[in-house]
Amino acid sequence: MNQFFESGLFQVSAAHWAALAPYLALCVGIALTTVAAGFKASAHIHKILLAVSLGAAAALACWGMGSGDISFFGTSLALGDTMRWTLLAVTSLALLSSLFVDEEEHGEWSTLLLISTLGLVLLPGARDWVAFFVYLETLAIPGYVIAGLRLRRDGGFEAALKYLLMGAFASSLLLMGMALVYGSAGSLDYATIQEVAVRGLPSTLLIGGAFLIAVSLAFKVALVPVHMWAADIYQAAPTGLAAFLAGAGKVAVFMAMLAAFVGCGFLQVETFAKLFTFLGAASVIVGNLMALTQKNLRRMLAYSSVASAGYVALTLPVGAAATMAILLYLVTYALGLLVCFACLEALVRITGKSSSSTLEISDLKQVDSKKAGLVIALFSLGIFSMAGIPPLPGFLGKYLMISALWSSGQLLAAGWIVVGSMLGLAYYLKIMVPLYLDAPSANKMVSLRPSVRGPLAGAFLGLVLMFAWVWAYSQMVAVG
Repeated sequence: MNQFFESGLFQVSAAHWAALAPYLALCVGIALTTVAAGFKASAHIHKILLAVSLGAAAALACWGMGSGDISFFGTSLALGDTMRWTLLAVTSLALLSSLFVDEEEHGEWSTLLLISTLGLVLLPGARDWVAFFVYLETLAIPGYVIAGLRLRRDGGFEAALKYLLMGAFASSLLLMGMALVYGSAGSLDYATIQEVAVRGLPSTLLIGGAFLIAVSLAFKVALVPVHMWAADIYQAAPTGLAAFLAGAGKVAVFMAMLAAFVGCGFLQVETFAKLFTFLGAASVIVGNLMALTQKNLRRMLAYSSVASAGYVALTLPVGAAATMAILLYLVTYALGLLVCFACLEALVRITGKSSSSTLEISDLKQVDSKKAGLVIALFSLGIFSMAGIPPLPGFLGKYLMISALWSSGQLLAAGWIVVGSMLGLAYYLKIMVPLYLDAPSANKMVSLRPSVRGPLAGAFLGLVLMFAWVWAYSQMVAVG
């Protein structure tokens, strides 16, 4: 027993504590929000606690920038600058999402949000599949509960049940894939698996395990054909929490997938790389075509996110060279999606509907574009950023991914992103028509009540952060 504790796994220096500080801030926040929920604190108190804990985590991550990679628990967890950038993205999305959460009935939403955030920010740092599975379930299980917070409204029961059952099935596939990989490599450590994967011809057992892992993680980011849960969750979950699940989840899981597949050498196996090219191409075409047929705005955004996941999947085979391009695209898209969700919540309240209602495209005719000009302007900027219209931040993310594909010789995948983006313009412009071009409705309703201030603040700050990320990227390029 003494040899175990003296092995170095539990010897923590000042540098280790500094690297762990952002994650410890989130743990403190989890404890505080749990106590607040026990005392039936108001949603305002929960938002303050969230802001303090998430802000502290982000500040500590900024303070630790440039301090290099530090390993924990042997080599199962590595915290470096890429992890810190991911933490900044996820905590920003969580904080902005909380601004327009209106859940007085379920005070535990803040605790669930922080637990899921902790899993999200730790996941990309995993360096073996055991740690990966633990962090993945840490972020996923609160998500199942969040999806069912409105169990008796908006199809919440069906959405939560579908998400839970499909999530359990995806986790079982991940465990089976891990078992096959362990049987082939004799280890679940990324570095050891890479030695086996790149040594001659990989075994059928290893390729089979990698395929099962890929399919499981495709569910987590809503790639075709395991994407059907996304539309139900986007529609059923509370608006702010739906924005968090949609945006932050993709940022962290895709970054973790990239780290895992590069670390294990899977992307050097030609058949595995082709799998993600196929999944990406299918997601782009199915997501865009399904979005084009939708009348409900939330479901349209859900299928748009399926297409956006396809763009990232097409870029994954490039490997580590595309890390910053993928991160920038994911963050700008997630912030654009959050801006749109915030504006949808504001529009729901403006049109006099309850907060749990969802909007059809035809409902946008009820909004007076003159009196609600700020909401419509923010909504338009979010939409056009997701579409990749220059000079908005979403354009830079797509451009960098296309450039990475072009440089690596994958011209077909680069062209597929261009074609998918052009197809996406059709349904994005479809949203703009009733706001700007349709004849005024006889039943226009506008009420910029105090309840709209939270969504508007979230939308405005999300837009500001999109440009801040582009500035930060330009600074990194200038330095490096």
